[in-house]
Amino acid sequence: MRRGWRGPLALGGAFFLFYLYHLAPDMQWGDSARLSRVAYEGEFDFVTGGGHGLTGVVGWIFGHLPCEHPWTQNLACAFLAASALFCLACFLTGVGMGFPAAALSCGALGVSHTFWFVAVLHESYALVALTFILFLWSSWRLLAAPSAGRMLALVLAGAAGLLNHHIFLLFVGTAFL
Repeated sequence: MRRGWRGPLALGGAFFLFYLYHLAPDMQWGDSARLSRVAYEGEFDFVTGGGHGLTGVVGWIFGHLPCEHPWTQNLACAFLAASALFCLACFLTGVGMGFPAAALSCGALGVSHTFWFVAVLHESYALVALTFILFLWSSWRLLAAPSAGRMLALVLAGAAGLLNHHIFLLFVGTAFL
């Protein structure tokens, strides 16, 4: 696991700059506009399937930056997507993949149309990707060497995923199979 953080951190930083360059300057229609309004008003919905409560909390935090609100919401997703790629690179190198192969894998995901879209426009799926990778990583670590701390990390990653999107129930359910 101690393969170094410099490479993954450089990769995540490079993708953050890439997403920052392509960042949408405003809101679009539909979910991204609704999520931006929720973050602006601070009325988070953790219960319904489309509430994306944790995305709202992150958006509310980023909304305090001294910039236009729509831009800060898109910035939050760029940060989350770059963080997801950083964590994925750490996970892949941790399970034994060489950094060049991990960087290529993360790069392919990072520039894919769908991932790029959720990284430059306010959507809940950048945080879904991050929490899923953290859940996967903590599951692997727990299986490799069980401990109370690693179980707590798995529970927290699962809880974060569930607080953001109910699709995470599918991922959490697989932990018990």
